[in-house]
This record gives sequence, C-alpha cells and structure tokens, in this order.
Amino acid sequence: MFNKSTNTQDNPKGNVQPSYTPSEGSDYNQPSRSASEPTGSYRSSMEVTSGSGKPSIISEDVVLTGNIKTPGALHIEGTVKGDLEVSSLTIGPTGLFEGNVNCKILNIRGKFSGTSVCRELMVASSAQIDAKITYQDLTLQRGAGLRGELHVANFAE
Repeated sequence: MFNKSTNTQDNPKGNVQPSYTPSEGSDYNQPSRSASEPTGSYRSSMEVTSGSGKPSIISEDVVLTGNIKTPGALHIEGTVKGDLEVSSLTIGPTGLFEGNVNCKILNIRGKFSGTSVCRELMVASSAQIDAKITYQDLTLQRGAGLRGELHVANFAE
C-alpha cells in the first residue's frame, strides 16, 4: 500500500527519517477499518445495496422544510419537515423528522413524528417516536420511546 522512501535532506543530524507515499492504485483518502472495529448497529442488507450506494446526508446544522423523493438512501442528522419517498431513511441520534415517510427501510435513532409505511423498521434505544407506523419487520431496542400506533402489514413482494 505504501512505498517507503528515505529523506536525509530535511534532517540536519543525518538520521534517516522514513516518509511514506501512497503506491499506485491505493486510496489513501479513505480511512482504514480494522476487522474488530464496529460498523454501527442495525445495518440492513437492503440498506447497503439499495439506491445509488451513497446516502444523501442532511447535516446537523441544516433545517429543511419540503418534500424529498429519491430512489436512494437519506440520512438525517439535522431537522427535516415534510414528506419523504426514499428507499432507505436513517434518522441519526441528532436528527429530527416531522412528516410522512414511504420507504423500504426506516432506521430511527433520533426523533420521529408523523406517519410511515415501510417494510423494515429498526428502532434504537435513543429513538423518540410519536407516530403511526405500518411495517412488515420490526427490530426494537430496549429503552426506545414509543408513542402512537404500530401496525403489522404483509407486503406482497
């Protein structure tokens, strides 16, 4: 991954100091991950392969009011008020969503208020929900705040 070269010009004592340059074909802008490093909870197989591969991200300081429709994934860390039609929606721990969502995967770690129809619903312990949600599969962590209605549906493939 790296080619090792030595450079004695920058060191007045003449000690050899290694410097590293990326080798051809390496992607040195991407952080490396160890096999034991956690990748986050609730990673769905559909979430990884759905849409364009990279989620659209609404950052923590952003407040957005309006409707969003995309065949890909959306990750909210800021505030969104409106209607969403997305493949996958993740509301991060600092995220707040108010409105209606139609999606395949709904992963709630922050605050959600409104209605949703989804195939897969994942609720983290940090979630605060006041909503009416219709889902097919449910994953629920202990400690999540739920108020509203949850309805199980059997969607045709």
